[in-house]
Amino acid sequence: MTGEEFGINDREKYIAASTTKLPMNLLLYKKIAAGEIDFDEKLVYLEEDFEPGSGVIQKSPFGTEYTVRETARLSVVYSDNCAINMIIRLLGIENIRQYMLDIGGTIYYGRDHRSCPYDLAVYARELYRFYQENPEIAGILIEDLQNTMWNDRINKLLPKDVKVAHKIGNYEGVYNDVGIVFAEEPYVLAVMSENADQSVASDVIAQISKKIYDYMVTRNNLKSN
Repeated sequence: MTGEEFGINDREKYIAASTTKLPMNLLLYKKIAAGEIDFDEKLVYLEEDFEPGSGVIQKSPFGTEYTVRETARLSVVYSDNCAINMIIRLLGIENIRQYMLDIGGTIYYGRDHRSCPYDLAVYARELYRFYQENPEIAGILIEDLQNTMWNDRINKLLPKDVKVAHKIGNYEGVYNDVGIVFAEEPYVLAVMSENADQSVASDVIAQISKKIYDYMVTRNNLKSN
């Protein structure tokens, strides 16, 4: 990554929805890399963790145990709301909020669940940096993000051999996506929306992503000639 940035309304506040599962997992994996948390540590699904919507843990009886690794995987691949609540309970919400600011976020992630495209891109960039520093641990999170159940936005129109580690976010009228595109010159992209139709928003994000990818390919080709 070159460090170059470009944004449109990128500091405007939008509902983050599940995009913040990316920085939450990033903090978790950094603690795992530091030896503070173990992949095999058990988390118990409690009644307070229940949240309807996406995911599979909500169908389990309270008291069911999951390893940290499985809970993290479910929170990313299936965007499991109960799983991320278990992770939040493990890490502490105030610790998460402070971490998001510490790595460069500009918006305090309060009860209004707001963020901005700039902050989401910062989190994705930090994940890439962590991946360069610790590919073994961060690579597990990267792989989960490459294999989520949703492929209708950033990676939809890109060549199938281009890896995209991304996290979508859905809420009523809100359809977001943030991720790392592993092009020849990797880059991050974050797009947020509000008061939007899902099919329209998803298509627009996919089109934006394809235009950026094509530009990056053309630029790299010119550099190498």
